[in-house]
Amino acid sequence: MKTLHFTLIFIMMVPVGTLTHESAHWITARYFGNHTELHYASVSYHGETQKKFLEVIEAYSIDGDSWSQEQKQSYKSAVRNYILEGKAITLSGPLQTLLTGLIGCLILLIRRKSHLNGIFTSVDWLAVFLTLFLSRFTANATHHFIAGFLGFKSCGDEDKLASLYQINPNVLYAVLWIASVSILSYLTFKIIPKDKLKPFLFGGALGCSIGWVLWMYLLGPLLLP
Repeated sequence: MKTLHFTLIFIMMVPVGTLTHESAHWITARYFGNHTELHYASVSYHGETQKKFLEVIEAYSIDGDSWSQEQKQSYKSAVRNYILEGKAITLSGPLQTLLTGLIGCLILLIRRKSHLNGIFTSVDWLAVFLTLFLSRFTANATHHFIAGFLGFKSCGDEDKLASLYQINPNVLYAVLWIASVSILSYLTFKIIPKDKLKPFLFGGALGCSIGWVLWMYLLGPLLLP
């Protein structure tokens, strides 16, 4: 494949990667009975669990101290269900991305002997692009640390998960960054055929940049506002 081919593939990778990630959130939210809406880079949802949570929070703020034990138990149950559902919906997107990337890694590992013999087929390229789903973690972690350095706060799924699971977000992002960069570096310099490396890297940088602008600012808001 030449630079143009890689560029076109990477352009397509942006909406494909984004929508598969968001679709995992959408499917999980639907599983819990929520009314959902898929947007170009997010999912909105609302349902009975959220409604019940808001109702008990408002009621408790008014006269919660005088509630009976049964009312307090109902309050705790509503809060617990809301948190558990939120955890599942938030986790589903990153989990889908992680599993897709690991499937790609597994295929490449299984076919490693073929690579050493100079055989690299369309199946291997498919596995490469599946593995590249892990680059989302690299990008999000890099954004998190740069935003923090500049005095801003990131608000990705990882930040929400860190809050929900009471994990230091810097630790979570550092682990994800190290793991994803290690895998992607091995992929780039040990798996990709040497004669394809330059067009792969150049096409990847160019395609991702174009794809990001096209999907996030032009086509995405138009097709899935």
